[in-house]
Amino acid sequence: MKALVVYDSFFGNTKQVALAIGNALCSEGFFVKGSEGPLKDNELERASTWVKSVMKA
Repeated sequence: MKALVVYDSFFGNTKQVALAIGNALCSEGFFVKGSEGPLKDNELERASTWVKSVMKA
């Protein structure tokens, strides 16, 4: 199963729910620098590959 969880959180409650949903749905995620920063090195390429596989499904 492939899923994309997108959220916006002002106080952090929505973030906690989104992370719980994401963790329950799949074991693969993408990592950022800091809590909301840009993707870590090589994560953009991995994310791009993942998106292409989702689009084919």
